Amino acid sequence: MAMQERREHERHAVWFPISVSSADGSGIAISYDVSSGGLLMACPGRIEPGAEVTVTFRLREGTPEQSARGRVLRVEENQPDGPWRWRIAVEFERAVPEIEGLLARSPAVATA
Repeated sequence: MAMQERREHERHAVWFPISVSSADGSGIAISYDVSSGGLLMACPGRIEPGAEVTVTFRLREGTPEQSARGRVLRVEENQPDGPWRWRIAVEFERAVPEIEGLLARSPAVATA
C-alpha cells in the first residue's frame, strides 16, 4: 500500500511572477502552487537544494506584496512543455498565514 503524502499547509494552484534572491544572485520565477508554508516555482536557472532564498511576490493585482525567506527543498527538471527548465520547491522559514486569507478571497484560484 502506498503512503499518502501529508502536507501541513493547503496548496493552491496559482500562477504569479516571483522575484528570487540568494547568495548566488537574483532572478525571476513563476509559481506553480503556493501555501502559507512554501511554494513550487519554475525558474530559468538552477538553485541548489539547501540554498537559502528570499522570494517576493504579489498574489494578484491590488494585494500587498509578500516577501518570505526560505530554503530550497528540491530541484527537478521541468516538463518539456513547462515555462522554464527547473522546478524548485521552497519551504518558508516561517509560515506566512496572510497567503491563505488573500487566496481565500480570490475566486480565480484553484486549490490542489
